[in-house]
Amino acid sequence: MVAKVAAAVGACALVGASMLPAQARTTVIAQLGTSPLIGPMASTSEMQRRVRGDLTLLAQAGSQIGISHAQYVRFRDAVAVGDVRWVTIPRHLDAMSWASAGNVRVIHDVMIPANTNGWEVDIPEGDHVVALYVPAICGNLSLLRKPAVHVANYRPAPKPVVAAQPPPPAPEAPPVTAPAPEVAEAAVPAPAPVIAAPPPSRPKLGWLPLLIPFLLGGGGGSGGSTPSQGPMPCP
Repeated sequence: MVAKVAAAVGACALVGASMLPAQARTTVIAQLGTSPLIGPMASTSEMQRRVRGDLTLLAQAGSQIGISHAQYVRFRDAVAVGDVRWVTIPRHLDAMSWASAGNVRVIHDVMIPANTNGWEVDIPEGDHVVALYVPAICGNLSLLRKPAVHVANYRPAPKPVVAAQPPPPAPEAPPVTAPAPEVAEAAVPAPAPVIAAPPPSRPKLGWLPLLIPFLLGGGGGSGGSTPSQGPMPCP
């Protein structure tokens, strides 16, 4: 136990490390960042550049925290294509690497400060997942093996069979009413032309001059004269 405490205290990246009671083996880290593995990083693109520049150092760290070379290659390739997640790293880790004087060191069964943020790469391995973490404050490659989460095969419940219903009757067409026959308007006879009545005929009096002497003279007999009678009225 004394040797483990000494190793934790000697790691500048693990300042303030202390041991839990004797029955526990977890090393508690009070502060991270003074002896980083690849250094602090402020963005994913910067983390990718650091990983590309320190592949040998990270390969050594991966071997010491307990991952295979194939798993390390998968981690390296995932970082290269950006297949990483920004997360709050779990406080309890199986192992964390750090560097001192150019040499890689590892502490197993470690508790880190709360709210430590960084990147996560998950590598499925059968019934568990190898979760690799890179804290942004120090770049200390860390490991946590987690049980794999299996999603049960979902089978939707069969839909009840509903007997086909007959289609609703078509709506009856409204009765067609024959249009009323057109009644021809009675022909109104054209009014008869108005013929002007002829003016009243006047009696012809051409014979009157011949009648007057007779009436006045009483005829042409000889002898005495007949007293004249008054003129005859015109017929």
